Amino acid sequence: MKTVTTREVQHHFARVLASVEAGEELVVTRRGKEVAKLSPMQGAELKKSFRVPDFGAIRREIGTDKESGVNEVLRQRDKS
Repeated sequence: MKTVTTREVQHHFARVLASVEAGEELVVTRRGKEVAKLSPMQGAELKKSFRVPDFGAIRREIGTDKESGVNEVLRQRDKS
């Protein structure tokens, strides 16, 4: 398993992350002591990762996709 220092992680994060995404496991060290382990996510963990909802589909479903937010608020205010 490859080791990287905290300094390397700070200064070359994109490169370190690319290594992890490629399947490599890395141990992060600070002053020669192991402090963390970076490893790629596996099958079930990938499915649990957060996904941003499709807000456009939600707006279409509730029928507010044809109005801007401000107009929707004004329309709702005028109803009451």
